[in-house]
Amino acid sequence: MRIRLFTSLLASIILPLLQGADPGLLNLLPPEAKVMGGVDVEASRGTPFGEFVLEHVSAAGGRLDEFARETAFDPREDLIALLVGGAGLGRNSEAVMAVRGRFNVPVITEQARAKGAVVEQYRGV
Repeated sequence: MRIRLFTSLLASIILPLLQGADPGLLNLLPPEAKVMGGVDVEASRGTPFGEFVLEHVSAAGGRLDEFARETAFDPREDLIALLVGGAGLGRNSEAVMAVRGRFNVPVITEQARAKGAVVEQYRGV
């Protein structure tokens, strides 16, 4: 009885949150993902929390500015939503971060390859 009550309570809390999650990003998470969290970055920008995060990210400055120049992607302006999911919370747990944003794919791909990255598709993306 307790397990059923706990499961119902948990579902009533979590399901409404997931209904607001970007379905395209949810589909990119591995099927074994048990833990997930995300942010609608675009909607959060004008909130006190969003302004707090932007202020602290901008204070870090240098490397992020260099990244934005090299890739033509500035997360402070071009990131729309992000979702992180994984199989657990342990120190060695694997996780996937899926993001929606305004990307200049050819520039990002070129810069990634120039820095030695291997570029490949994942689930058609």
